[in-house]
Order: sequence, then structure tokens, then C-alpha cells
Amino acid sequence: MKPMPEAPTIRMVREGGPNAPLVLFLPGLTGNNSQWDPVVERLASRELSIAYGAPIRPHPAFDGKQPTVTELAARMKAELDSRSYSSAVVVAHSVGAFVAFALCRLLPDRVQTAILLNGGLTTVARFLDRPVVEMSHEPIRCLNAIRLFALAGSPTPPGVKRVIASSPRLTRLLLGKLASEDTVASQKQRASLIEHGGSTDVLRALWTNRHHWQEFRAYAHLIEAHAIFVVGELDPMSNEADTRIMASMLPDAHLRSISGIGHVAPVETAAVVAGLVGEAIDGLRVSGPH
Repeated sequence: MKPMPEAPTIRMVREGGPNAPLVLFLPGLTGNNSQWDPVVERLASRELSIAYGAPIRPHPAFDGKQPTVTELAARMKAELDSRSYSSAVVVAHSVGAFVAFALCRLLPDRVQTAILLNGGLTTVARFLDRPVVEMSHEPIRCLNAIRLFALAGSPTPPGVKRVIASSPRLTRLLLGKLASEDTVASQKQRASLIEHGGSTDVLRALWTNRHHWQEFRAYAHLIEAHAIFVVGELDPMSNEADTRIMASMLPDAHLRSISGIGHVAPVETAAVVAGLVGEAIDGLRVSGPH
């Protein structure tokens, strides 16, 4: 086994047995890895190795600088190369889907399935690439994107976050339709959604990766992994039409629409996500060690 790099971008949560497959969870822009905890709890009975990946944000592995999606995925690949996982499932939320797809391209023999939650971000990615053109085509969804960017990118003191999270009404005013009514009703889920927002690093990440859509389009047809897109029926950011466009760019992809949820599927429907992970693990092809 190769030595692990310093300042890893992948944090191991659970080490399984020598032949255990790896499940790598990737967050969205806010970097909220705690949202995966309810999913991981539901996988406790399975023999798995589980890890959380870093968000697309400035990181010590890049001397504190902002990596591109491609650079972050390459670093994660290097860290996975230092281990002996022969098969893996990658589960990503929102813009973490682009890191997941980059890993699929870099590790075609190991990443056999990618589960993308709220990851059909066609309009958002096009908007970052060509804002004026896309705003004229999809003004409502582009305005929703701007609202989310402002929400995630505005520095917010911890005390203010705690006050907002303590109130369903304030959380609803802040998040709008991004989260379902049932999610906002839960104190634990409100805290999970609010505590990781509010950082100017988000804006740096968006700017650095503003043209990644062009890169993704160039290699999407080469991705061999099976892609499962989970679409929230109420999601204002990545609806079914947008998701179908992204899925059509991949050789092997299908959609699953879930009623009653918005843009935070890991928190809103952890049981469904854990079930999809379990199905993906059961379908893995076991290959020789790397």
C-alpha cells in the first residue's frame, strides 16, 4: 500500500474488511458532510468501507487555494490509489455530482455506480458558463441559482445560524422551496441544513469552476459507470427536465423521481438514499485488487 498523501481530501469514516467495497460520499457546495450521517447509520449492518470527500472549496491539499473540479477529483484518485479498494460506489449531492463524474472517468475499473442526488444541474451549469444567454432562456431557474449562491456564499455568524435553525419559520424564509415542509419541521434537520452555509469560499468555487460545463460535455460520453439520478419533485434547482438532459449525455443512466422533496435529498429522504446505495453494492462486480 502506498503512503497516504498529506492533507487528505478523503476522510475515512469506517474501514471494512479486506474485500469490502468503498462508498464515497461527496457533498455539495456548502461542504455539509454531516448530512450523510443518517444514510450511513442505515448502512451499519453492511460490510463496507465508508468515506467522506471534501467539497469543491479551498483546501490544504492545494495550499489553501481553490481547486477546480478536475484537480479535486485527481487528488481523490491519488488517495484512492494508495488503498486497495477494487470496487466503489460514489454518492454525490448537488454540484458534487461533477466531482463524482470526474472520478468515474479517472477510475473506470473501480467506480461502477454513481448516485447523483439533486445533481441534474443543467441550467445552473449552463448559467455559470454563459450567464446572459441562459438567463434569457431560463430566467426563473437562473434566479433560483443566484438565490442559492447568495445563501451559501454570504458569511453568517454561528450565533445567527443557531437562531435561524431554532425556528421553522425563519428556516423556511431563508431556504424557500429548497427543503420540504417535513424537513424544516425537524430541529435536527434544520441544524444540518443551516450550520454549513454562509462562506465566501462558495463564490470562489463557483468562479473557478464557472466553465466546467464545457469540460463535462467533452467527456460525458466516455463515462462507463452506471449513473442513478435522484430527482426531487419540488427541487427548484434541478428538475426532471434538466436531469434528463444530463442523463442523456451519459451511456448508462436512469432517473428516479421522489415526491415531496426539494434540493436536499440526503437529509429529506435518507432511507431512500441508503436503499439505493444497498442496491448498488449488491450489484457490484468484484474485480482483482489494485
